[in-house]
Amino acid sequence: MACCASGFIERVLGDIVYPSKWCQHVCINFTGVVVKGKTIAIGIVGFVVALFLSGIIHNTVYPEKTALPSPTPDSVRKEMQAQVDTDAAATKAIERSKAEKMVALGVVSKTYDAMRDQQSMTVSSLGVIDKPEAMTACLAYAAKNGFGGIDRGTAVWQLKKGGVFKFAIDNNALWNKECGNKESDDYTSVGRYVLEELQKKG
Repeated sequence: MACCASGFIERVLGDIVYPSKWCQHVCINFTGVVVKGKTIAIGIVGFVVALFLSGIIHNTVYPEKTALPSPTPDSVRKEMQAQVDTDAAATKAIERSKAEKMVALGVVSKTYDAMRDQQSMTVSSLGVIDKPEAMTACLAYAAKNGFGGIDRGTAVWQLKKGGVFKFAIDNNALWNKECGNKESDDYTSVGRYVLEELQKKG
């Protein structure tokens, strides 16, 4: 069975009208095989369908991109300042950690030097208190006395503004003033490590 090509074209393209002479020379069967006349109308249909499909493929594979807003000078300045503040805080934290370790080392080594039996010394606790006016290391220790018993005591090592150092061992008044019932950073493990190294060296 055959049909006029114009009918086929109109069913595909709707309101597009082709010259009537194409109808006279183009006939196709339902299988789409040209049996008579020119094939120009079918070629046009194929071309239009190809354009339609290429548009769908293009929109699927290459979707339209949304432009991102450009950063404003004010936002850039804020980001730069935030980075500067972060770096400054990190530097300050590193410097503080170094200072705290220094006072922890100081109090352990000074107390170790004052012991009669250095090899018997142990670190019970070690805390560091960081204040604007001074950084203080508070050490609680134990060691053998001259009679073979164990004495427990305290030591305070302080670094004040201007690089002024202060050390006192078994000074209850200073301990109560600077260390007693005060919040501190725990450096007990650091103190024990320092003591072990000192005892190894003898």
